[in-house]
Amino acid sequence: SPAPGAAEPMSPEQRMRRAIGAAMARSKREIPHYYVSTTIDVEPALARLAEHNATLSVADRVLPAIVLLRAATSALKKVPELNALCTGETAPPIERVDLGVAIALRKGGLVAPPIFDASKKSLAETMTALDDLVQRARAGKLTASEIRGGTITVTSLGDRGVESLYPIVYPPQVAIVGFGKI
Repeated sequence: SPAPGAAEPMSPEQRMRRAIGAAMARSKREIPHYYVSTTIDVEPALARLAEHNATLSVADRVLPAIVLLRAATSALKKVPELNALCTGETAPPIERVDLGVAIALRKGGLVAPPIFDASKKSLAETMTALDDLVQRARAGKLTASEIRGGTITVTSLGDRGVESLYPIVYPPQVAIVGFGKI
C-alpha cells in the first residue's frame, strides 16, 4: 500500500483531464479573452440541407452540425486574423484552415483534432472527415499532428440544449467558436 500522503496512480483519463485543466488555466491567464455572441437564422441553410439529404441514402446524409462547421470556415475568409497561431510576439493569419473540432471522449476528457484544409472540403467531405475523426478519437487512434490541433477550434453544446457558450481559447490558437442549439 502507498505511504501516507503518497499520490495514487492516475488513470489515462485522469491524466487527460489534468492536462486539459492545466492548458485551459494557462489560456485564461495568458491569452486576453473577449466574448461576442450573435443569433444566426439557419432556417434557409437547413431547408437546403433537407433538400440535399432527400436525394441521399440515410448513410450518406449530412448532419446539421456540418452546416455550422462550414459556416465557421467560410467566416474566416472575412476575418482571417482569427485563423492564426500565436508564435511568441506575433500571430500571423494562416491561409489554410485546419478546423479543430471538440470531441468528448466516452471515458471523459476532450480532444480537438482538426479537419485538415477544411475550407476546401464539400459538405459530404466535411461529414466524412468529421465521422472519421470522432471514430478515431474515441478509439485512441489519432495521429500526433491531429492531437496537436488545428488553426482554430469549433465546439458545440447545442445537442445538450445549451443556447450559447463562451469557450476558452486553446493555445497556441487565437480564437475559438462556440455554437449553441439550432
